[in-house]
Amino acid sequence: MLRHLHIRDFALIGEISLDFAPGMTVLLGETGAGKSIIIDALAAALGERTSADSVRTGAKKCIIEATFDAAAAPWLASPFTEANLDWDDNGIVFRREITSNGTSRCFINDTPVQATVVRQFSSGLMDFHGQHDTHGLLDTSRHREVVDAAAGVTTELRDMTMYWRELVAARDHLHHLRRVADSADAERARLQFLHDEIANIHPVSGEDESVLAELRRAESSEFVISAAVEIRDRLYADDASVYDILRGVRDRLQSLIPFEPTLEKFISDVESAIVTSKEAASAVASLVTMA
Repeated sequence: MLRHLHIRDFALIGEISLDFAPGMTVLLGETGAGKSIIIDALAAALGERTSADSVRTGAKKCIIEATFDAAAAPWLASPFTEANLDWDDNGIVFRREITSNGTSRCFINDTPVQATVVRQFSSGLMDFHGQHDTHGLLDTSRHREVVDAAAGVTTELRDMTMYWRELVAARDHLHHLRRVADSADAERARLQFLHDEIANIHPVSGEDESVLAELRRAESSEFVISAAVEIRDRLYADDASVYDILRGVRDRLQSLIPFEPTLEKFISDVESAIVTSKEAASAVASLVTMA
């Protein structure tokens, strides 16, 4: 049963509060007195479509609150619990706030909800009858609620709903634990695979330094090859290589010894330089092959 209706800044209404007693209430007035505005405001509070035109001219927003007797709708207690809404035995309050830019918000017992949720719950509390339409009487989604209330099993239904939610929560938790276990098994298998891969290469102490050295050499392979080829050619391969120049120096020294015997002591040094240049060229050439 509707107990109280409060309207502020809706259409032509500045502010009005109406209390409804048990029994039939009749709103009387001449055409244009505003009876339909009150009905429109009540419909807005119960989730019907609204627009910025609903806000009184000059106001920033309008507010409509409709309070229903909770004791007269015990079948809603269980659906309220399912929807995570607060159930208050003192009353069910539907509030609608509409701003001048056309946006609106709906509340049930101060909890913000969608307009569809408001229509879902309010449909069991009130019917609007016009000349050519009747809403709610043939809504099959309400039939079970009415039958349950008439059978007096509202408390049992509420308990069953609570147990069902606990069962669903336990089932979901079990599925979560199974997923965690499966994930742990997969991670264990991955780590075991990595361990086996590392063990199969037989790592030794200090190996990382040699690997880093090889990596640096590989990264600098272009520079190494270019420098090694240049050095090899200058030492040994070119026509005017160091090796050939030293051999020529040695031969010229030997030709001078008959004239200056003291030069003979330099022959061994030059011979040593010849051997060293050839060995150096060979060592540098090996870098080209390794790269």
